[in-house]
Amino acid sequence: MISPTPEKIDALAAEYKELQLKAAEAKADADKFRDDELVPLVRKFGHVPERAKKSRRLEGIQYMLTLSKSRTVSISTTGIARLRAALVKARCANLFRRLFTREDQFSVADGAVELVREGGWPPSTPSNLKSLFYDCLDIKNGSPSLKVEKKKKERK
Repeated sequence: MISPTPEKIDALAAEYKELQLKAAEAKADADKFRDDELVPLVRKFGHVPERAKKSRRLEGIQYMLTLSKSRTVSISTTGIARLRAALVKARCANLFRRLFTREDQFSVADGAVELVREGGWPPSTPSNLKSLFYDCLDIKNGSPSLKVEKKKKERK
């Protein structure tokens, strides 16, 4: 391969920049179409798939559209300290381990939200347990994601 001329380098770079611009414009058009057409369609007419509470699905003959919600939960160490102190004071310290697990940080334990909702704890538990628990969490909803897949042909 021989070294390109400065003119050839400029021509290739200009072509690349033009392709990048076209790709960005196409992505913007696709994003707008997704947000204006597909997402509202799936929200209005989609069903909740089995074992996917945070998703909605709409199926055509060849394609399947799945809209998923994302959520992040941060744990407040100040809230954790208040909740733990209240449970220790009420002599319910073992309940804390059913609500949170400790790794490098605290994580919400499996079943904790259901436990707090259902309220199956001892009578000595602080009356403000729910608010103390939810003060430990910082829940942020993310933007929904849409997945468009070609359906797999069913084998007969």
